Amino acid sequence: MHVIDVAADPGYQSDDIARVRTAAAGARSSLVVALRKNGTLLGAITTGRKRVQPYSDKHVALLENFAAQALIAMENARLINETREALEQQNATAEILGVINASPGDLAPVFDAILEKAHTLCGADQGSLFLYDGEVFRAVATHAMPEAFAAPLRHGVCAGAGVATLPLLAGEPLVHVHDLAAADDPVSKAAVEIAGTRTLLAVALRKGDTLRGMVVSARRNVRPFSESEIALLQNFAAQAVIAIENARLINETREALEQQTATAEVLGVINASPGNLTPVFEAMIERAIRLCEADLGTLWTFDGDCLNPAVWRGQDLWIAREKVRPPPQSPLGRIVAGESIVHVIDAAADPGYQSNDDLHRRLSATSGEGSPRGATVVRKAAVRTWCAVYECDRRGYSADRVEPRSCPTHWRFRRFMVKFVARLSIGSLSRSISEYTLGMSSLWL
Repeated sequence: MHVIDVAADPGYQSDDIARVRTAAAGARSSLVVALRKNGTLLGAITTGRKRVQPYSDKHVALLENFAAQALIAMENARLINETREALEQQNATAEILGVINASPGDLAPVFDAILEKAHTLCGADQGSLFLYDGEVFRAVATHAMPEAFAAPLRHGVCAGAGVATLPLLAGEPLVHVHDLAAADDPVSKAAVEIAGTRTLLAVALRKGDTLRGMVVSARRNVRPFSESEIALLQNFAAQAVIAIENARLINETREALEQQTATAEVLGVINASPGNLTPVFEAMIERAIRLCEADLGTLWTFDGDCLNPAVWRGQDLWIAREKVRPPPQSPLGRIVAGESIVHVIDAAADPGYQSNDDLHRRLSATSGEGSPRGATVVRKAAVRTWCAVYECDRRGYSADRVEPRSCPTHWRFRRFMVKFVARLSIGSLSRSISEYTLGMSSLWL
């Protein structure tokens, strides 16, 4: 655009900002050349003279040439930046895959690496990675989060709490909140007030149609994530899902191998002790405690009326040497009544456990606390959590009775017991087992 005299040009006079700026600069004649690529305006080059003197055609052509060169420089810079960003993203992807390969079955370093790369490449000020167990989203990794806010996230956020969980559960691939201050739910308010979160992006961790969790990246100012940043975070989420699946397969293979090894060890004891059940039971309860990461274990026998502790480990104080007739509502009483498995989350809060005063007194002596109270304690000296109780009659377990439960530990123990009893029932001790009658086994965490 070539303006001979800006003081007389209606366009300049109608634009207050342009009029003030040109007046301050003392410009009279003006030449403006657009920086345009494929119809898209990228900028402009402006020149002015403090006198009324039109630009010659040669000067106009020269400025247009400079504008073309500026466009080339801008395009080169864009391509270089995109190449650099692509290279950084490829390097980040390669580094995360390297962490996955270097930490088979260990998800913590993988999740930390993902949050770190999101912080570096996407300009995220803070972040967290959640796993979903079907009821609760639990943060397993956090980055640059205040502990006052990170601690509740590690404890767990119920499905439906916050702005991200319900859309992700409904099938949305991501939730992008430009300003979290506009949300009125308690989780969002806490994020704004405690962590200073404003812009939030939550990307689903999904395997097929199953939601496994979410990766959350956030900024402390209102600055939405770009499409390229969202795509990068989605790529990181896909890598997290790969790591989760790899860890699951590795852990399942490891557990299966441990169970097969334990079964083989017990069968070795059977072969070495024909007709003698005591070393067999001792080997079995020791392997069961080890596989289930328990602290205490007992194998009980049932004579049709009372229970007898055949072998036990880790609880010399509270296991009675005499016969026991448990109350009907107690865990062992329920087993006698016909239940195949009893899972007590907190023995101190279980009515059936409380009904057995003698067991409660001995358990308190073992715990060393007078009376076990408070939250469930796992793998501590104090006995709090009844992991599993299993019944096994002379018929053994059938395959259709083997079903996963909500507790991976007692499911692991159940699989071990089923495999062991199934193989034991056809072994050399089948006659002794039917004469002796295996009653039940119990584990405490």
